[in-house]
Amino acid sequence: MVGGTVARLRARPARGPAEQPWATWFERALGLVYAIVVVNDVLISTDYIRGTVAATAPAGAVAVIVGAAVLLGSGAVIAAGDRPPWLAYLTVTVLLITQFVVLASVLDPSRMPAVWWAWQLMVPAFVLVVGVLPTARAVVVVVAAVAGYVFIRVLPASGAAAGWVTAVSEVTLALVFVAVGVVFVPAWRQTAVIADGSARARQSEFARTEAARAADRQDRAASRLLHDEVIHALRAVALPAGAIEASRVRAMATGAADLLRAAVAGPPAPRDLRQELQDLTDRSGLPVRLRLAGAGRLPDRVVEALSGATGEALRNSERHAGCDAVLVEATLDSDGAAIQIVDDGRGFDPTTVLDGPLGLRQSILARVREVGGSATVTSTTGGGTTVELAWRIPESGCIASRRLADLAGTRNRIVLGATMPILFFVVIQAVLHHHLLSDPRFALLAVGVVTVLTVAAAGWVTRHPMAGWHSVVLIAAAVLAAFVGGRGLVPGGNISVAYFAAGVGAPAMALIAMFRPPWESLVGAIGATAMAAVVLLDLAPDGSLIVPGLPAIAANVLGVVCLLGGRLTIDRMARSIRRDEELARHARAAGEQFRVAREVLTARLGRVRGWVLPFLSAVGDGRLDLDSAEVRREAGTLEAAVRDDIRLGSQIDDRARELIARARRAGRTVEIIADSGGPSALPPGLAARLLTAALAGPDQPLRTVLTVTGARSRTVSLMVTPAPLDPSLTAVAADLDATVLHGPDFLLIRVDPARVTPAATPGLSPDPGTSVPAGAGIGWVA
Repeated sequence: MVGGTVARLRARPARGPAEQPWATWFERALGLVYAIVVVNDVLISTDYIRGTVAATAPAGAVAVIVGAAVLLGSGAVIAAGDRPPWLAYLTVTVLLITQFVVLASVLDPSRMPAVWWAWQLMVPAFVLVVGVLPTARAVVVVVAAVAGYVFIRVLPASGAAAGWVTAVSEVTLALVFVAVGVVFVPAWRQTAVIADGSARARQSEFARTEAARAADRQDRAASRLLHDEVIHALRAVALPAGAIEASRVRAMATGAADLLRAAVAGPPAPRDLRQELQDLTDRSGLPVRLRLAGAGRLPDRVVEALSGATGEALRNSERHAGCDAVLVEATLDSDGAAIQIVDDGRGFDPTTVLDGPLGLRQSILARVREVGGSATVTSTTGGGTTVELAWRIPESGCIASRRLADLAGTRNRIVLGATMPILFFVVIQAVLHHHLLSDPRFALLAVGVVTVLTVAAAGWVTRHPMAGWHSVVLIAAAVLAAFVGGRGLVPGGNISVAYFAAGVGAPAMALIAMFRPPWESLVGAIGATAMAAVVLLDLAPDGSLIVPGLPAIAANVLGVVCLLGGRLTIDRMARSIRRDEELARHARAAGEQFRVAREVLTARLGRVRGWVLPFLSAVGDGRLDLDSAEVRREAGTLEAAVRDDIRLGSQIDDRARELIARARRAGRTVEIIADSGGPSALPPGLAARLLTAALAGPDQPLRTVLTVTGARSRTVSLMVTPAPLDPSLTAVAADLDATVLHGPDFLLIRVDPARVTPAATPGLSPDPGTSVPAGAGIGWVA
């Protein structure tokens, strides 16, 4: 039945979430950045706008206000989360029309500011175009807008600085933003989309894989529950009267009964590790000091594994360590958890204890490792025991930003897009304005040195990590170039030279911002900006050039902040995707697992509940006398039956269980030796047929031992003592093509499961030749 369920789940198409959280987040971030750029450029342009309004007719003043208002409105629309294509067309068109209106309304060109009022405003308009429109359309719109702007700036009415040199210089800055936007926006947008698609695909694949593995995992989980809770409760009842306080025995029986009822009742509620650990320490029979640090949400399956392993460690300390107290320390964060359980008991030799079939190996080590965690048990005889549990969200071996950038195929585009357009701008500025320097040789040499270093670094980081000394060299060159380039400014020179002085190190800062810790690029940008400000103060000690030169001296800091925002966004995507993806895929897989696990747990725990739950409930309710030898004997019989179920599971049918229980109640020995989960590869009904043949005949053996051995090639052996006189057992051995060994006082049957045909093991159907008394059952009946 389980196999059919797994097959159906594999065939069912996985349902993925329709939402695209990172794509949506990126668009919102882009809108916020655009709104900030709009407000920044309008504020910077205030002096130019004021001077233009004073030098034009009322129509020109109205046009200036309309242009600025439309630009601010576009920023509000984009920041609100909407990006309609018509907004880009409208904004650029209105800005161009208003500039022509202002140009026609100029009263006295000599009174116009040297800087055209709309120059800085065209920059966010171009950013809007490349961010909203497809690349092909954006290029067409930008070319048309640039042509219109150049036409305006070559006309004398546009101000004292009108001309081709000024037009090319100002257009170059705008085109730098266009180039960076054309590279960055599609790259980051593609990264976000691919990240969302990758998360959905991994979640779906994880759900399918987990559904296929759910049956085996839940079977082991059922074994652990039976071992950790039910067996311990039954053993507590079976101990001599007074060994454990009666109220504690009843509490253990009630807890085990509740767990059996809840195991197949439905999906569990979300679990909190801190609360689970607190509950475990409260229920422990030992004084437990609990130290909790941090907080974080972990997948339910991980919480279940860590809390279950911690509970088993506490129970082991209580039963075996002989200690006075236990310390439990847990540290939690959003990426995982670490737990340490320490006792000061007698300790043990881990090399011998860890070889047991359950206990430490299954209930602690395997339980945590199944969810991708780690578990270690350290102990020495007489030196106490330490159990360490840990689970972390899997980390990628690569830098997060590079991993996602490579995923989208954008890493080289980011490197080139962040540096080459700015470098091109710096070179153009140097060519256009070097004649304004009293001695341009050192300035041009500085530009050349920084250019060579930046190009070399850009080529290096496309294949290798950027070292710390690379960052130091680039920052030193950028600061020195800003100083050398600005010291030669002649008083009264064109303020555009400030862009040359401050922006020469921008490409180097861009590389550092993308591939080194954020503080390094910020330090370099602030250093270059401070040097540019010093140059302007040296040129005009009264500070009159600081305000008009603000776009220039702030260019490095603003550019680095934007690049850091992009780089940190990618880093945050990577970290959050790893964490959210881990949580989301566990959540999605939980539904698929539950359908399979429900069948497994119903079949596995359902049969145990039928004959254990009434007894545990009666103990917990106080309806049974814990001092009664009969009650203790029945608890021992049920404990052995539960161990049989852990070892052989569905290999034993109800008829075989009753025969085993009847033999044990009569004082005869029945032993089953098998690893948990090992018999799953046996032919159905093989173990049940052997045990039934041995225990249902007229010759009742004093000792019956069934052994399943071998990791890959399994062998099933049945030994009965003394050898029965009835030939029915040897007849069954012949049907199974088994090897039969006769000793003086025993009979040994050895079966190779690979040679057993389906006809020889007709499932778990009762053999009509042997009857079980009507109404007989393995479980206790009130």
